[in-house]
This record gives sequence, C-alpha cells and structure tokens, in this order.
Amino acid sequence: MALESFPEPLAIYDPEDRIIICNDRFTNQFDWSAPYFIPGASFEETLREAVQRREYPAAFEREEAYIRERLDQRTNKSFDYESYKADGQIFRHLGRRLANGGHIAVRIDITELKSAQQNAEAASEAKSMFLAAMSHELRTPLNAVMGFGQILSHSTVITSDERLSERVNYILKGSRSMLAIVEQTLNYANVMGSNYQISCSEIGGERLGMLIENSCINKEVLAHELDVSIANQCHDISLPNVVGAELAINNILGSIIYNEIKYNVEGGDVTINFAGVTDGLACFEVCDTGIGIPSDATDKIFEPFERLSLATGDTEGIGVGLSIARRLKDLMNGEITYQHGPGGGSSFRISLPIAH
Repeated sequence: MALESFPEPLAIYDPEDRIIICNDRFTNQFDWSAPYFIPGASFEETLREAVQRREYPAAFEREEAYIRERLDQRTNKSFDYESYKADGQIFRHLGRRLANGGHIAVRIDITELKSAQQNAEAASEAKSMFLAAMSHELRTPLNAVMGFGQILSHSTVITSDERLSERVNYILKGSRSMLAIVEQTLNYANVMGSNYQISCSEIGGERLGMLIENSCINKEVLAHELDVSIANQCHDISLPNVVGAELAINNILGSIIYNEIKYNVEGGDVTINFAGVTDGLACFEVCDTGIGIPSDATDKIFEPFERLSLATGDTEGIGVGLSIARRLKDLMNGEITYQHGPGGGSSFRISLPIAH
C-alpha cells in the first residue's frame, strides 16, 4: 500500500476525527498502541489512553486541560505542534484538513534534530561567553597602553623629537584600532547571545527621520577623512510609522553606512533614501559608489568574521557589523537584503514593519 511506503506514522481521519486508515508505523508508534490505534478509533480515545499511561509529561497533574489543548489544535484547517514523551523522544505533529472535513496527520520523530539544535545553541552560547570574557581581559591593558601613550604624547621630551613623536602616535593609533576591535567583539558576543532581547515599540515617522539623520551625522567625520559624501534623501519626506527598537535601528544603519564609507572610493558617495512600502514593510535603501562585492561572494556578507576579498586591503575591522545587523533585524521582524548598486558599488535595503 502507498501508506506503508511512507517513512513516518501517518493516518487519515474522518470529519468526526476517527481513523479511516493508517499505516503500521502509526499503529505501532507505542509499544502498547496496536490494539488502540486502529480504524474507527477516535483521536480523543487514543490521546486519553496515552495520557492515562503517562506518555506525555506535559499532561501530568493537568490531564483534562492537556487533552482539551490538543483537541482544540485539531479544529484548525492545519496544525503543527510538538510533543515530548516521558522517555525523552520528541515528535512533531503535522495535519491538514481535507475537502470532506476530515484531515490527514503525520507524526515525525525529531529527537535527534532537537538534540543537534540544542548542542549548536550551547556551542554558540559558549563561544559568545568566551569572546566576551576575552574582550574584557584585553580592554584593561589596552586602556593602560592608551593612557600612558597619551601622557607621552604631551611630554615636551617627546614632542620635541619628531622620531619619538611619530612612534608614540603609532602606539596610540594601534591601541585605538585594537580597542575598536575589542568593542566590536564585545558587541557581537552580547547581541548574538541567546538571552539577548530588544523591546520593540511604535516609532513615529518624524522620529524615524531623526534616527536616520543622526546615523548620517555620526559618520560625517569618518566620511570627511576618506573624502566620501553622505546624502540623506529622507529629508522633508513624510515617513511612515514603524515598529522597532531605536537602538537596534541605529546599530543597523550605523553598520551599513560605516561599511559603505570604508569600502568606498576617494570622492565617492553614500546615499540614503526611502523606497516606499512593500508588503507591510517600510523600505530604505543605502547605496554607495564604492568597490562593491564580488557576485560570487554576496551570500557570505552577513556571516560573522567574513570580510571576503576586502580583507586584503587597509580597511580595519573584524567583519561582524553586518552579522549583528542581521540578528537585530530578525528580532524586529524586519529584512535586510543586498544587491549590486546601479552603476557599481553596493546597495542595501533595510525594511521595517509598518505600525498599524
């Protein structure tokens, strides 16, 4: 039979939620279930038997409430939920209503998948804790180096000797760069931690415009140093209200504008504009006239510590800004996409949910 070739427990129910037909995997899903999981048996009957036999810890001391919750889930056109057995197995239950009012149901063992997911999350958390601890340990001696470097830079003995002054300035520049890397690493470890959360609320269009303007202003010194112009074309435009977190929006805009300045060309431009509303999202584009990203590497730009072929240049950084931006947009239910800019360079589209 076709049902027997299906690799997972499968059953078809009638409109009264009674089994019409099922495969052997469904009938024998418990060591006691063969006499119960048969055509004609109702879902409620089989569920009560499983609960009575204490198969589901979530039902302990609240049997009727648990049964009602499971029955309510099956009243929808489709359902998708997980159950945890007393022996440690985890199952995913999928169902879809049929034209006759019945439905088809599948039960998938996801125990190994869940275990792998938990191990991956634990490894990621351990990595974040290590990065945070390492960064804190590095910050103290770096601050000491910078402090003594600044004292030396004001010493008449140093300032009167061009060679010594140049070397002290080299120490200060190197320590500032290293401290910036430490700060980036700390920020990455914090944002990527499993316990990191943000509080989203409605942000008015006028306030959103101020956030964009402030992000541009904060990067003007860097842009001036590298002879890059920033053009904020969101001025005097009525922007929609969105749902998000101001700090996260600042972080995302700051990271993208920073990259588009640093990887630009002398005399280049960075432009921010409002691209309208699409599918309930307010869309903003940040475009540059820089060196762009190779087409065969665009799928890696949001990966942490990934600087692609650009890592061979003089540009400082560890390549975590865009991975942080991706994490923050996920927490705000937003989107960030990349495409090659018109006429060269890069173009990032940032999309935020519209407030209703």
